[in-house]
Amino acid sequence: MNQFFDQFSKQPLSVKVVMLVVMLIIIGVVEYQVFYVPLNDTLKDLRKKSADLNVKLVENKAIADNLPKFQEEVNVLNEQLKQAVSLLPNEAKVHDIFRQLSILAKKSNVDIQSYRPGKTSRRGFYSEIEMALKLRGEYHDLAMFIDHVGDLDRIINISNIAFSAPRETKSGVEMGLDCLATTFMFQGGR
Repeated sequence: MNQFFDQFSKQPLSVKVVMLVVMLIIIGVVEYQVFYVPLNDTLKDLRKKSADLNVKLVENKAIADNLPKFQEEVNVLNEQLKQAVSLLPNEAKVHDIFRQLSILAKKSNVDIQSYRPGKTSRRGFYSEIEMALKLRGEYHDLAMFIDHVGDLDRIINISNIAFSAPRETKSGVEMGLDCLATTFMFQGGR
């Protein structure tokens, strides 16, 4: 190593300056490649991540600012879902329907002589559930019963109405009524 410095000190000043400049350039290139380029790449990645996070921050702030509105919309939609499920439930619950019809019949002074669950027909996203009913009562009471069925929370249609065997009683004319009660059940498009 001493020989190198001895030879270097014997060189003219211009050669010393050129060698010093070349060494500084080599050191600068190595430092640029080893330190600056990787740090610059890291900085670019961090700036990109920062920009992405700022975009997400703006989106999340917008959502947070509207959160009460969204929660109110969710509450409204949940209430509408509850109402829809009561009109078009996921289950048949034929016994509950019979119980409701029995209560209405008693209130309307109508006797349910027979109740027979019928067929279930699939219709896309819902199914129809039929129930055959035989009722007995005065004409006005039978009409009130059918009207009250329309007021139930669950959709129940009364169709195929056939009156039969009118007979005179102390309070008026009593007759039989055969009909088909149809309710519906949500199937979810399966």
